[in-house]
Parts: sequence; C-alpha cells; structure tokens
Amino acid sequence: MDIERLDKPIAFVTPWYGEDIPGGAERLCREYVRRLAAAGQPVAVLTTCVRDFASNWNKNHYPAKVVEKQGVRIHRFPVRKRNAHQFDTVNFKLLNNLAISALDEQVFFFESVRSEALERFLAVEGRNYHLIFIPYCFGTTFEGLRQVDWRGLLWPCLHNERYAMLRGARKMHESARGLIFNSESEQQLAASLYTIDHVPQIVLGMGIEPHEPASPNRFRQTMSVERPYLIYVGRKDPTKNTPVLIGYFEQFVKDNPDIRLDLVLLGPGSVEIPEALRPRVHDLGFVDEEMKRSALAGAELLVHPSARESFSIVLMEAWMEGTPVAVNEYCRVGVEHCRRSNGGLYFNSYAEFEGVVRLLIADKPLARSLAANGRRYVLEHFGWDQMIRSLVRFIRETATA
Repeated sequence: MDIERLDKPIAFVTPWYGEDIPGGAERLCREYVRRLAAAGQPVAVLTTCVRDFASNWNKNHYPAKVVEKQGVRIHRFPVRKRNAHQFDTVNFKLLNNLAISALDEQVFFFESVRSEALERFLAVEGRNYHLIFIPYCFGTTFEGLRQVDWRGLLWPCLHNERYAMLRGARKMHESARGLIFNSESEQQLAASLYTIDHVPQIVLGMGIEPHEPASPNRFRQTMSVERPYLIYVGRKDPTKNTPVLIGYFEQFVKDNPDIRLDLVLLGPGSVEIPEALRPRVHDLGFVDEEMKRSALAGAELLVHPSARESFSIVLMEAWMEGTPVAVNEYCRVGVEHCRRSNGGLYFNSYAEFEGVVRLLIADKPLARSLAANGRRYVLEHFGWDQMIRSLVRFIRETATA
C-alpha cells in the first residue's frame, strides 16, 4: 500500500505496549502501528515500562530505553510511583456508583498510571510528532495531552461508564485537536456527553485481513471439546458481564437437559464456575491466533455479554470464521454492528438469551445466513488499506486546520 508520508512521525502515546498483552485498545494500537510502518509512514510508540493493565502500575517491567522493532521506535519511560491506595479508593467509588468530590476526580487521573519522564519528553519533543493518545481514561493520556496544550488527537475507545462522566474526560474530548472513534455508536455517545461539535472527528474502527474460515478440527482435537459449544472471547471480568454469562449458561443447562451444549471461554482473567457446571465449561485462557480462529469456526454461536464496548473486534473475527453472534442489547456498538450487518441477534434477559441460543441451534440455515451476512459486512467495511489512508488524511487535515 502506497501512502503520502506525513511531514513528521506519528507517535502513539499509550500506558503500555507489547505484542502479547490483552485488551481491545491495546490491540487496536498495535495493529495501526504495525500497518502504518509497513506502509512506509514513520511511526513511534511513547509508553511506560509497565507490562500491561493487569500488572502492578508501580513496577517497571521493561527497561527504560528506546528499542526499534520492525521499523517502529518504541520509547519506554519509567513509571511514576503512585499512591495506589488513594487511586483504588476513588476507583471503588466510581465502580460502585458512589458520590465523588472534585478532589477525588483529580486523584483519579493524578494517581493513575503515569510517567513524569514521559510528560517531560512530551513537553519538549511533542511538537516533533503527530501525537495520538489512546485510550482516554488513564493518566498517560490526560497528563500527556496537558503537556502539549491539548495539541494531540484523542483516540478514546469510549465506553458508557462512570469514568466517561468525569470532568477530566470532558476536558480531553472537548480540548483535543481531533477525535478518532471506533464506531458511530461511540461517536454518538461522546456527542451525548460532551460539547464536541467544534472538534474535528473521524470514525475508523479496526481493519480485518481477508481470509478463508479456519477449520475447527485443530481446536476440537487439541482441547478435546466434543460437544457443540458456545464461545466467549475476551477478558473474564464483572465489567464484561462474564459472571452473568456463566449464570445464564448454568440456567440454560438446567432448563434444557436434552440439549448437548458446552461453553468455551478464551481470554485473560478469571470467573467463578459452579462445581456442577465445570464439566460443561472449558476455561482455556490465552490461545494463539490460529487456535482462536479454529475455536471460533467450530462454535455454534459467539456470545458477547458486555454492555461497554467501543468497537467489539471479536464480532468481526467470529463473522470471518463463519459464526453468528449474540450480543447484549444494552451494548450500543454490538447492536449497531448486528443491525447494519444483519449478522447477529441480541438479548437483554435470560429468557431472551435462552431463546436466541435455542433458535440458532435448531435453525442451521438461519445461523449460516446470519454468519454470511456478517462476513460480507466485514469485508465491505473494514479493509485495512482504506483505514490507514483515512487516518493519515485525517492527521494531515487536523494538523493544518
């Protein structure tokens, strides 16, 4: 792919960066970095030495230095020693919908993951890059944007969550040079929360490489999964509603003893599985990309219970493997993709979950039709060449505005 190079490098500012770390925003950042470099656009990553979201934010896992990998300069800065107790106290209030003060809001960003060395670098060298800060709710983004007088693009990966209601979140969205969204639903959410009509905006999302569906045999044989199965791919966490999924599946097994069906879980984190349900649930953690594709290809249905997403790449991955999807009705992004593609169904209760699962297990032609619609939607709308060109054009336009 040929693109007209920008006048200076693009730099992604992100709290952590690595090839093997989980997370949707993390993967989005990696993919754009890699593909920009492959297209001949100089690109850098400015990040901390913290390993990933789930690790200790006070611990420098990587050495503080500049390394170059596959044409990308990765500049790691030592993390600021933070007051984890103060942050956790405020975070608990936010997660549990408790009242917070203006001081609490300051603590949230000030005691988040940050690097003073990174902030000093941005203040001095930031003008030498086209800066993209991703995602919105970490100190590296808020403090980083402040250091460059908000002259950077914000790629928020915004969710409908309490963090989005903070005044710091409003300041970032309303003051950034431009906003990059992953879906129209995310853009609409931001417009409902903030005054951003004056801020240049673009909807991109994430591209998908065209490929033929994988064979399910590798997954079934390697993991010894014999019965038909539903699949969940993602972080196992209450914020992703994985405990709700486990509860729904437990009730489904009780209510439908005649249906042979298992549940496969792929991804980091942990979730409590009732002892009686354990023979039917395969909690497999991380698997490589080929194994994930094989697992998706063999599933009856991908179930995505999360209500808080900005893009939901796993829906695209399931459709590319010929698998229909079911999403939480309260997830704007998931419902948007299902409606635009006619590639999936949605549920807002156990009764609807049960109905969707029973329908798609029984009606194979419908399941195949939904999956085919979804695959067509991905191929038509999420090509990488188009997205890279659109991003570079947006950067050029906002830089000269």
